[in-house]
Amino acid sequence: MKHLRLLASINAGWLRQNDRFLPYTSNSILEAMTSPLPAPSLNGEKQTLAMNYKVIETISKKFEIKAGYRHYDYNNNTHVLSLYYGAADCSIALARASARSLLDWLDANGSSDRRQHQD
Repeated sequence: MKHLRLLASINAGWLRQNDRFLPYTSNSILEAMTSPLPAPSLNGEKQTLAMNYKVIETISKKFEIKAGYRHYDYNNNTHVLSLYYGAADCSIALARASARSLLDWLDANGSSDRRQHQD
């Protein structure tokens, strides 16, 4: 009652991404201060390959021998792009956060000048 079985599965995948990049900033005033994007889109390309093989030999009803092999391959053919964040956007956000922190600190430490100007 010997049986030999071979099981195989091969799965290939192709991934692409080519959507246009958004600009560094949506603020038209700050847009002139930013550098141009290095490319209009990522033009990303990846391939995957997964292979599974299994050999099963049945010697008797209660005994079988199994052997398997698994392989996974991942190729990322996307070129590396250097993107820089908009320093002006970051500076404005930091300035607002710093001003808010300073005002909170003045309130917590009993600054009488700040209270007089608020009234």
